[in-house]
Amino acid sequence: RGGEWLSALESVNDCERERLLRFKRPQGNGVYLVGRLNSDAKSSLIGRLLIQKMCATTFPDTFTVALDRTKERKPFLSTPHPSAPFFNFSISHSGDFVVGCSHTHSLVGVDVMDVRMPREGIETFFHT
Repeated sequence: RGGEWLSALESVNDCERERLLRFKRPQGNGVYLVGRLNSDAKSSLIGRLLIQKMCATTFPDTFTVALDRTKERKPFLSTPHPSAPFFNFSISHSGDFVVGCSHTHSLVGVDVMDVRMPREGIETFFHT
């Protein structure tokens, strides 16, 4: 599995790769999960690959996808494509799920939430 992680990392630019490798998830006692062991880093990488796939599908020419981030850290296409200057996409991830959508002329949005049953049972959950 480490080979898949490294191969996927090679598919993103240097700046994005460095950002992903800085993800840390505290586990207690000064221990942190990093890299492919960190589910947030994996979800973010999969989201980035989805964006690249949506762009490649929408713009099959040799268009170079240049992404930037808003101040809220939402990715966006920083260099519009001449055939779709209003191209928009949205990515969301939670738990084991990563979803994305895009459109060439309309604003889009997607949100996903991994919902799990409470461990203590529904009755206890709603009475606390």
